[in-house]
Amino acid sequence: MLGLENFTVKTSGNDLRLINFTGVDVQDVQIVKDILSMPGTFEIRIRTGGKGGDINVGQRLGEIENITVHSIYGSEGIECRETIPVRHAEDFPWGVCISLKKEAAAKLWGDAEKYGVLDNSMNHEFVMLLDDEVIYSAPISQDLASEIMSKTIEMDNLVCQTGLGDKGLRRGKELIIHLRAGALPVNVKMVRFVEQPTS
Repeated sequence: MLGLENFTVKTSGNDLRLINFTGVDVQDVQIVKDILSMPGTFEIRIRTGGKGGDINVGQRLGEIENITVHSIYGSEGIECRETIPVRHAEDFPWGVCISLKKEAAAKLWGDAEKYGVLDNSMNHEFVMLLDDEVIYSAPISQDLASEIMSKTIEMDNLVCQTGLGDKGLRRGKELIIHLRAGALPVNVKMVRFVEQPTS
């Protein structure tokens, strides 16, 4: 695709990424620039049909669209400040903390109530997609549903559980990468683009 042979990504501080592509055809340079300048599209949907297990990581939006409804986009106010997954104790599941801005939280909780999530939380799921691909899907806990109903929910400390042990830790790390490196809206500015002809 695009004639790419290889590419590497290096970090410089917290905000700068140096991306080195080799083998880019001359006619594809503008396409590469456009891709690099465009942040990923992050979306949360709610499962309203089907059954548990119908939605899995890696599925495309077209495969789940008829059993889910859109709720919010990342650009409406979702943040992930964590750099590593967290857990309360060794025998607890790993999780990733996210926070919602007030408007985004109101929309998500309103949709949760509208589609019956709060009355039957284990039969619904919050589904996260990055560029129309599922990166996370899980039912909300009964505790969270109760907090939403009682209006005591803390919007800056929501936890997406990713499972137990090494597998849960790995899934948590992958989710953080998606959330921090591309899933959430980032104002991408191309500082410099250098073309070097092959010798």
